[in-house]
Amino acid sequence: MNTTEIFLIALLIVFTAPYLLWRVLRTDHWAPLVVVQIVTGILLGPGVLGAAFPEYHRFVFNPAVAQSLNGIAWWAVMLFVWIAGLELDLRQAWQFVIGVGMACAVTALPILILLMDKLQILRQPLGQRILRYAFLQAVVGKAG
Repeated sequence: MNTTEIFLIALLIVFTAPYLLWRVLRTDHWAPLVVVQIVTGILLGPGVLGAAFPEYHRFVFNPAVAQSLNGIAWWAVMLFVWIAGLELDLRQAWQFVIGVGMACAVTALPILILLMDKLQILRQPLGQRILRYAFLQAVVGKAG
């Protein structure tokens, strides 16, 4: 078998095994498909399948096939993030980004308050939101 044929077999296994387990075991009531996909991915890896059937694992998931699967995985992640970004409402997101940015950039609360007062946003909704983020960051930072 050449690498392309083995790659297609690997794709078939990676895509069908989780779905078949999900349908056969009827896990949709206690584990969504994504959880089954993650668990199946772990089971198909070198730690479980590779330990139980090392020859089979080496044959199907050889370095050339693994590299090709990794490339597809990167493209899938980029596509997922792009699609998620299409759902983002920028009118609401910009305040969050600015708030977290200012709270992280200025860790001392008194300096942050003086800076926001100077920018005349201290008593504005954005300034209040930044203060909440900064306070939360200070509390979590002290606890951690």
